Amino acid sequence: MHWEYPIPMHELSFAQQILETILRETAGFAGARVTRIKLRTDEFLALEPASLRFCLESISQDTIMGGAEIEIEEVAAPAGSERPLFGAGLIIEEIELDEQDG
Repeated sequence: MHWEYPIPMHELSFAQQILETILRETAGFAGARVTRIKLRTDEFLALEPASLRFCLESISQDTIMGGAEIEIEEVAAPAGSERPLFGAGLIIEEIELDEQDG
């Protein structure tokens, strides 16, 4: 098998965690769909926004999040700050739902 570019494994593991969290948080909203999510990530995680977006779009196609707009804000770590614990630099800031009637 030949790949044209590296597979974003680092981003895929974060995308899976994000999707699991969104599915858990939206479980009580039957019939709704996620229209937009907003993520904030710091530079310590070394996430490539385009790769993270691609992974999220790929794994969420047949879920409540399929087709959702994905906003990713990268923030610089404050000068002199230490590397956070794993995952501490990623925040799901917003989950926007379109609640369907009936």
